[in-house]
Amino acid sequence: MGGCHHYADACHGPAIVALGGGHGLSAVLRGMKHYTDRLTAIVTVA
Repeated sequence: MGGCHHYADACHGPAIVALGGGHGLSAVLRGMKHYTDRLTAIVTVA
């Protein structure tokens, strides 16, 4: 059974987690924010 059942837990797309770094991750995150507002990223920088 899926979906949102409470007003406070309103669904705004799937929860997405992205790991990594570089220009590719930046492009993916920029695109994903058009599909969900439940976006988390762990970014590495060398």
